[in-house]
Amino acid sequence: MPSAVIEAMTNYRAQLDAQERAASTRMAAAWLDATRGLDGDMERLAMQLSNAATAGRPVRRWHVLRMERYQSLMRQMGGQLREYAPVAVEQMQQQQQLMARWGIEHAEQLVNVQTEGIAGQFNRLPVSAVQNMVGNAGDGTPLGQLLRASWGQQAPDVAGALVRGVALGWHPSRTAQAMRQAANVPLERAIVIARTESLRVYREASRQSYQRSGLVSGYMRIAAKSVRTCMACLLSDGQFYPLDVPFEEHVQGRCQAIPRVKGAAPIEFERGPQWFARQDAATQRAMLGAGRFDAWQSGKFDLSDVVARVENDTWGASLQVRSLAELVR
Repeated sequence: MPSAVIEAMTNYRAQLDAQERAASTRMAAAWLDATRGLDGDMERLAMQLSNAATAGRPVRRWHVLRMERYQSLMRQMGGQLREYAPVAVEQMQQQQQLMARWGIEHAEQLVNVQTEGIAGQFNRLPVSAVQNMVGNAGDGTPLGQLLRASWGQQAPDVAGALVRGVALGWHPSRTAQAMRQAANVPLERAIVIARTESLRVYREASRQSYQRSGLVSGYMRIAAKSVRTCMACLLSDGQFYPLDVPFEEHVQGRCQAIPRVKGAAPIEFERGPQWFARQDAATQRAMLGAGRFDAWQSGKFDLSDVVARVENDTWGASLQVRSLAELVR
């Protein structure tokens, strides 16, 4: 029975990953539509600066920032980003709607897997009960504010890429490519926010479902077991939480919650610390970082000390990895 729970959770994670990739593709496509035409303007600006450098005229960042062509490019980018913002918000809200529904459905299925032969009926949480979590990308909300703050912040990076490319003697097309990468920061940030907030809705819908069910005593954290997994998450794998404690997760976190059903057999799986202990030294060093690994091997701290719980007034609590200085002070 316990293996069926882990298998179900693994399948749900794969489903979430596939949906995340599809959502990221849609956001990237919308971004390309909104910023169409920038590449040519960037290359022409790079060509102008390259010719100036060839003629012996100095090319400095302050000079670039004062150029009319650069300012025109920034105005164009600002207008296109303002067009993209509501599109990104709408896509994130749709993603959150789906995650709320999946969170409820998956929670019910994970409980049902464990309740064979146990009296009790799952009291299902209605989707309307978690609608307050959906729309967190809208105006006046933390997510909407964070998105708006990111628009235009890439301007100094674009100028820096331009000056660096000219200074290194790059072909204008290569310089324009670097400028484009700097300009894509809002897209990358939007995708990270969309993923993090959609999974937050999924986890919270699951937690509220467990509360509503009447069959669950709490939930356990389960982390992916891989070299990419955050050490704070890996070392907290298997930790039990009461139902009134919201899931504590950081940006880009991949952990999930498994319900502990009243009267059901304990769920058996390899915990993160056990998985880490059987990895070779090279893998452990790569995951902890060389400094932390050496200090740990010298007995300066226990692995449990690596995990820090951090509170944020806007986003709530999360688990993070303590720095080496914090661990050995």
